[in-house]
Formats: sequence, structure tokens, C-alpha cells
Amino acid sequence: MDLSNYLKIGLRWWWLVVLSVALSATASYFYSQSLPKVYAARTTLLVGSNIVENPNPDLREFGSITTLASMYGELAKRKLIAQAVIDKLGLDFTSEQLSEMIETNVIPTAQLLEVFVLDIHPQRAQILANTIAEELILQSPTGAVERQERDKFIQDQLADLQVKIQQTDQRLKELEASMEGLASAVEIAEAQLKLSELESLKTDYQNSYNVFLSNISEADINRLSIFEPATEPVIPVAPNIKVNVAVAAAAGLALAITAVILLEFFSDTVSWQHGETQSILGVAVLGGVSRLSSSAGPIVPFDKLWSPEINALRSVRDSIFLATKGQPLRTLLVTSAKSGEGKSFLSTNLSVITAAPGSSLGSVIAVPGSKVILVDADLRKPSLHATFDMPNLLGLADILAMPEIMIENMLKKALKPTQINNLLLLPAGRNPHDPGSLVNSPTFLSLLEALKAQADLVIIDSGPVSEVIETKVIANAVDGVILVVSDGRSRRRLVKRVVDYFQHKPEVNFLGIVFNRVSVARGYGYGYSGYYAKTSKLGKGETKKPSFLKKLWPFTKSHHAEITRLNLIEAADYLGITPEMAKRWCEQGRLPAVKRGRHWFVSLDDLNEFMNVFQNSGSAESNKTFSGTNFRPQMARRARQNNLSRS
Repeated sequence: MDLSNYLKIGLRWWWLVVLSVALSATASYFYSQSLPKVYAARTTLLVGSNIVENPNPDLREFGSITTLASMYGELAKRKLIAQAVIDKLGLDFTSEQLSEMIETNVIPTAQLLEVFVLDIHPQRAQILANTIAEELILQSPTGAVERQERDKFIQDQLADLQVKIQQTDQRLKELEASMEGLASAVEIAEAQLKLSELESLKTDYQNSYNVFLSNISEADINRLSIFEPATEPVIPVAPNIKVNVAVAAAAGLALAITAVILLEFFSDTVSWQHGETQSILGVAVLGGVSRLSSSAGPIVPFDKLWSPEINALRSVRDSIFLATKGQPLRTLLVTSAKSGEGKSFLSTNLSVITAAPGSSLGSVIAVPGSKVILVDADLRKPSLHATFDMPNLLGLADILAMPEIMIENMLKKALKPTQINNLLLLPAGRNPHDPGSLVNSPTFLSLLEALKAQADLVIIDSGPVSEVIETKVIANAVDGVILVVSDGRSRRRLVKRVVDYFQHKPEVNFLGIVFNRVSVARGYGYGYSGYYAKTSKLGKGETKKPSFLKKLWPFTKSHHAEITRLNLIEAADYLGITPEMAKRWCEQGRLPAVKRGRHWFVSLDDLNEFMNVFQNSGSAESNKTFSGTNFRPQMARRARQNNLSRS
């Protein structure tokens, strides 16, 4: 798999990555905000003698001091110290709970031991930190009463020995001075003996002094003192919202990437990279198209005729006719395995591309310019009338419900010109109760022949083959069938089931597969919602009756006014379009309506006049009158004439 495929996977699943990161970061942020703020109070202890006050520090002692500091740090978190602090302050804590709140840190280069207390109450944290330091000092040799008494004894002995040494020195000086005046040998010998005794005594005093001084030095190493007491903390140390959000976002990213890898590895979808090998599931791949930008709408814009998207549509069109291997292709069925694959998008734009100027079908149909009829055979969920912005009044379902002898007359009324030259639309008509039986009738075959007599190519947009039966019937009657699949979305097993069905039907000319959405992450399509459109509960010409309270209310309009005015939903049902489409027509002035507050109302007379103009629009010029700004003045003139005739 090359870099482009990885990029394609990233574009397909970018929403999952963004969603996972956003949800993780957001959840972490709000969770961190809900946590209580934790404060840290710090007391700093000095281990050993103060190096600043010692003019001759022994650097060899630093190793022992660091070891002692670590030992005192561990001692601070033990039960002995914790229980002593609890008893002293009268806290409602256990020694284990207090120990979990204590942290220590040794700074070996400065003979310092830091004691931290983490608490949600800053003042209590300060008190606990200072009290723990005091208890450490009391539990150390520095704080023992016996140790203090011994240190006092040593200091007293040192002072006494120093006095004795000084006195001995003085006696030695006096004895040496007196020996100069002695003449007899006996006196000199006695003086020398006395001098030797004094020097020996001085040596003993000096040795004792050194021993006591050594004991004091050893005590200075194992000494604790408060170097910096704790102050009340102001800034909390936890929770660290920025760090928590960053970690959660990274975890969400890792989780999303893992999910994408698993989804791609176990994916049962059909992907376009396989289509680049010219075949998939044993059938030809006729090409791939991508959805146009949302601003362009569902129909190809003429200002982008040479864009890559349009060229892709042309390539698909040419591949379809090449797949016929020289056989005439007059009727083409465009279907899909399930709803939402983009078959209506492809059938619409194939019709536009084929009917556009300069789009002759060449050797396949020797006609200079192609006349195309687009048939909306999706009788359960029609949509092409909305694509071309026209009502769904009379169409395929209405023609199939009539006898064969009336096909030509009905077809003249039902076929509607579009804004594309050489392209006519046969809408689906009103939703029938049993679409399958209508299509599976001789009338449909006769209608198909009548359509071929009026066009070079008939493109039929039908429902998903796995969801409706009429698509299989239509496939047996047309010259070619193409299957639209969505890149990275269509299930391989479902597509294979449809392909196998077509391949095992000798009467079906299955041309191949066309991929949709090959260059965008989000797809195009519509939801079928049980694959049945919402039908109107009102019959043609019927309106809702006013309620009993409205009849009694003296300020309402007359009963005649109520039954001749329709609201927006009723007008949309009357025209066979969606309420959104009817609202847009009202706002554009295309459909005569009156707005009261936030609601639109349409006169039944104006609505019937609107339908008559549309029903009689049998040419492109009359269709322009219907869809343009000339329609409303025409309606107004006829309304004035009707009012004059009534008066």
C-alpha cells in the first residue's frame, strides 16, 4: 500500500480521529475541572551542621549526610511520625491516610531535605508540613533529652579540660624558669622529673579534649534543623488541566488510529484502489466519480465542464458505451445494491453529460447530438423531480396505471423539459401502492418502446436492487445495467450478491461497476427510511376540514375561505413535493402564496392554475415561463379575469 492509499484512508476516517481527540480532550477538561484543587506546603530541613557557619567543612561528610537525609525522608512517611503528628494536632486521620499525603525530596548538593504535604486545604497543609518537621527533629538524636544532656556534659568537660591544659602550661613555664637558678644536681633532677610529669599530664588532658571534640563532630553530622518553614500555598499543584487535556488528546488519537487500523483490516467494504486493477469481483470497473461541491448542487454546473470531476463523468460515460462492444445501447438502468450509494446522482449527471452540446454518442448511435430521457423509476422514494426543481404531479406510476392505448397521450403530458437542452424528465408520479405489479406488466414494455422512439438514450434511475423487486424486472427489459457502489462504504458481500444475481441472469446485460465518492470523505446520497416516502393523507383536491371550535369562533374567515386555502404542508402534498421545496417556491415568488406570521398559505384556485400551467408546459420555452419570473404575472392576470367573471 503506497502513501496515497494511506492518505485516502486518513481522509475517509478523519472525522473519527477528530471526534475521538475532541471527545477525549473535552471529557478530560471537564473531569479535571470537577476535581478538587490540591495544594502543596513545603518545609525544608538542614541535615548536619550549617556549612555557612563552619569555617572548615569536611567534604568527606557529604556522602554520609546524603544517606542520612534519605533515611529521614523515608522516616517522615512512616507510621511513627504520622501517628505522632495526628496525636499532636488531634486530626481525624489514620496514619496511612496521612502518609499518603506526604512526599519528600533530597537535595544532596545542599544538605537539604524537603518535606511536602498535599492537601485540599492550604492552611492545613502548612500546619502539617511544619509539624512533621518538628516531629522528625524530636525523633532524631538532635532532639533526644539524653542526647542534649550528654552534649552538655561534653561541653562542660571540654571547658574543664581546656582550663586544666592552660594551668599545666603555666606550671611548665614556671618550672622551666626556676630550673635556671638551680645549682645542685639533686635539685635539677627533681625539677626535671616534675617537668616530665607535667608534660605527661598535659598530654593526657589534650587527648581527652580531642576525644570529646570528636564526639561533638559526629553529633553535628546527625543533626536536623529547620532551614525554611512552610508557608501557606496559594497556587494549586493539581489538577494540571493542560497536562491532563494533552495526555487525554494523545490517548484519543492513539485510540482512533488503532480503531482505524482495525476497521480497515477487518473491513468488508469495496474500495476504489481495487478498482484501479480494471476489475473487481469478476466484473469490469467502468470508472469512478466524486461528488461535486455542495454549492454546485446535484446537477453538473456548466461553468465547470472541463474540471476533473466532469472529465471523470465523461470517462464513465465512454466506458459504458465501450462495454457494449458495438451493440446498440438505447436503454440504460442505473441501480445500486442499497440506498445511499449515489445512483440518482450518477444517473442525473450521466444524462446531463450525454445531452450536453457536443456529447454525441458517436458510432454507437449515429446521431449528431444525443436526445436523452431520464426516467425516475424509483417509485418508492422519487427524487429526480426535486433535483430539477419541478412538481411531481404526473409521471411513470400514473402512465403505468393506465391502459396501453393511452400511453402516447399520457407521455406527452408527463414528459417535462429541463434546463438542459435535449434532456427530458419523466418523473415518478404519485407513490403507488404496489410498484412491483405496475412495472411487471406489458404496459411498461410498451412505454419503454415509446420512450426509445422519442430519444437516443433512455436512462432509468431505479431503486436499490436488494431492496425493491421492480429493479430486477426493469433489468430484464433494458439494453444495459450498471451498478453504483460507494467507495469504502458498500459492503463487499452485498455487492457480490447483486453481481452474482446479474451474472447468472442471461437476459440481463450487466456492463459493470461505477465507483462513487472516490475523492471525498463524506458521501452523497439520501436516506430511504424503510424505503418508502411519506405519502399524503389527503387525496387530490381534498383539504382539511375546519375544526368545530374554528366554526364557532366569530372572527374566523368564512367556511368557504377555509376550504379554498391550503397551508404549506397541504400545498406540498397537493404538488407531490416536500414542504421545504414548496417553501422555497413561495419565497421565490414562483408559487403564489400569502405569508401570515411565520406560515405560508396558498389559495386552492391559484394552486390549480399553477398546476394547469405546468401540465401544459410541453416545450422548453413554456417550461422557462413556468420556472421563471413571468409565471406570477401570468397567474395574476388570470386571477383578475376570474374575479371579473365572478362579479
